[in-house]
Amino acid sequence: MNVMRWLRELHIAAGLFCLPLAVVYALSALQMGHPKFPGPVLRDVRTPTNFGAAVTPDDVAARLASPMASSAPRALAAGGDTIAYRVERLLRNTELRISASTGAGWQLERRGNLMALLNRLHHTAGLPARGWAGWWGVLALAASIGMILLGLGGIILWWPRVAERRLGLWVMILSTSASLGLLLWIRTRG
Repeated sequence: MNVMRWLRELHIAAGLFCLPLAVVYALSALQMGHPKFPGPVLRDVRTPTNFGAAVTPDDVAARLASPMASSAPRALAAGGDTIAYRVERLLRNTELRISASTGAGWQLERRGNLMALLNRLHHTAGLPARGWAGWWGVLALAASIGMILLGLGGIILWWPRVAERRLGLWVMILSTSASLGLLLWIRTRG
């Protein structure tokens, strides 16, 4: 297999890998940047809960622990004998407040729709992270590297095509100008 064919195959693979992630990022950017675009809908579900006996903070944290949580259960400030913890998941944040002496309390779940998911994915980029946020961070890093390879591979594949070089150069100039123009327009309109 010659180098250009190998590069073409790599270019196609990088494009197919990056496309879904770019669509998620674009939709979430539209949703956040345009007030008329359908936004996230968050729904609170509050349910009573009871451990049946006195509890310790470890009991409450163990009930909230989940391998898909983006963080370990986090203790919240609470008064009196109340124990409070919160854990964050992809589409559901859970807060649990329990009386240490009686074991009774309530659980509050904040659930989101698809746009809430896109918004969450858009803002989650940090590595290292736990659970789904860690995996999304790895995918975002791979997509960033894939986009760079896609751009470099595209230029290398395009350059030998002498007949299309001038047209391709104009397309690059126009698309870059349009992107920068839209960016400035969005930024100046507030």
